[in-house]
Amino acid sequence: MMKKNLLFSILCSLLVAMQPLMAQETTLELEEVVEPEVEPAIPASELQEAKPSAMLSWWQSLRKPTLQDLQNVRSYVNSKYRCLRYGKGCSRKERAKLVALAVAVGVAVGVAVVGVKQWKENWFDHAKRDNVKAIQRLITVGVNVNQQDLDGNTALIVASQYGSRFVVRLLLNKGADVNQQNSYRETSLKLAAQGGHTDIVQLLLDNGAVVNKQDRRGLTPLMWAARMGRIGAVSALLRKGAMVNLQTEGGHTALIDAADRGHTDIVQLLLENEATVDQKDWEGRTALMGAAQLGHPATVAVLLREGAKVDQQDVHGHTALMWAAFSGHVQVVRLLLEKKADWGIKNLDGKTAFDLAANEETKNIFREKIQEILQEVEAVEGTIGLVTLAAEMAKKITAYIE
Repeated sequence: MMKKNLLFSILCSLLVAMQPLMAQETTLELEEVVEPEVEPAIPASELQEAKPSAMLSWWQSLRKPTLQDLQNVRSYVNSKYRCLRYGKGCSRKERAKLVALAVAVGVAVGVAVVGVKQWKENWFDHAKRDNVKAIQRLITVGVNVNQQDLDGNTALIVASQYGSRFVVRLLLNKGADVNQQNSYRETSLKLAAQGGHTDIVQLLLDNGAVVNKQDRRGLTPLMWAARMGRIGAVSALLRKGAMVNLQTEGGHTALIDAADRGHTDIVQLLLENEATVDQKDWEGRTALMGAAQLGHPATVAVLLREGAKVDQQDVHGHTALMWAAFSGHVQVVRLLLEKKADWGIKNLDGKTAFDLAANEETKNIFREKIQEILQEVEAVEGTIGLVTLAAEMAKKITAYIE
């Protein structure tokens, strides 16, 4: 209780002593006055390593703080945010000194005490809401544009994620680090691309954003834009040289991700930009297999038209036809059969697409195919034609007629 009273007394004393300054609307237009005659208590090179008590004493010893002095103290307070807000990494005594120092600096530039306690939340909230005037005001009173929250996010990362294009433009103009990553190795470009904020994606790229930077899952901005169906962002990234065939640790590419989700327009765009149509992930699955398994007939049609191999097998021996049959996607099964998919192929367990068919509707497609072949055989005149079709039938349907 005594320590709390002491802290309260310190705050009150500072506020009363500096009340005249709070009544005025002061700005950062501080005069570049001459340095104090007395040498600073702490050398400039050691400011960031000093304890809050030493910093407070140093600040109070300055007769006429210069703009650089003020910026040094603000930078110091920002670097001690965890201590200031949560009391982590410092003693209660040092925290009290840090609060007093923050208040002294805040009062000196006309910032209310509540601003000292909440500026950080307000800073990121303003970035999220595209409140460019508030961001400009906070920059004016010395907030570091590259200040990070506990997850490593900067205001630029937050603004890019939420599509706050005016704040993004302002922060870039004020020197925000365009390639800063948060704790998840996410960049502003990744989050803008993921959210489909094409104008911000272009703005970040124009300001030096690294186009192929991967997050901790190995995904690039292009991969995120492709999997989320953000064709505008995909186009912008491709124009800037995004690597279309780059793979994640699991072997996924932007094409595989887009095909899995049925983003046919993006699949077409990626293929036009030299995406490898039959690229396999680490389980041997291709974009065609993913589209077939998840039931995207339009995407399957585009992949087949662009040369995808219909009978490729993954590490388990499954083909696109097997995946479509297993998942019960009748339309995709018909499409693959029309493209001469081999329905006699067996996987590592010795099963065919018919064996893996999910329901009777899917199995009936194969039965219809058998009937078509039998009818062709009956209609053929001449031994040669009969033998040829009989051999084809034997190859494909022996397993079904037994």
